[in-house]
Amino acid sequence: MTTTTQPMTGEFFEAWRSSMKAMTWSQDQLEKLASTWMEQGRTMRHDGEKVLEVLISQAKTNCEEMQQKAEHGFKSSLQAVPGWDLLTQNDLRRQMDELNKKLDGLGAR
Repeated sequence: MTTTTQPMTGEFFEAWRSSMKAMTWSQDQLEKLASTWMEQGRTMRHDGEKVLEVLISQAKTNCEEMQQKAEHGFKSSLQAVPGWDLLTQNDLRRQMDELNKKLDGLGAR
């Protein structure tokens, strides 16, 4: 090789090395970004599960309270109608049990 081609070859390899460094730096940055997104997604999913558990727990509590109040209200209001009391209470109890089963099914997901 001549004297003029040696510096050009050296510059070529230096430019190639610099571009490879830039490419690996870019890949590192993309990996960091992807791992940050994955971690944020994991955190959001975990927080969402906690919120869902609280909502289901509150819904169960509200349903039980409503069932108790409904039973008390129907017992007190239907005491004047003796034949209707047992049928209505059993039907309401059945409906509330079905709603509780649905809530339990949501909680199991």
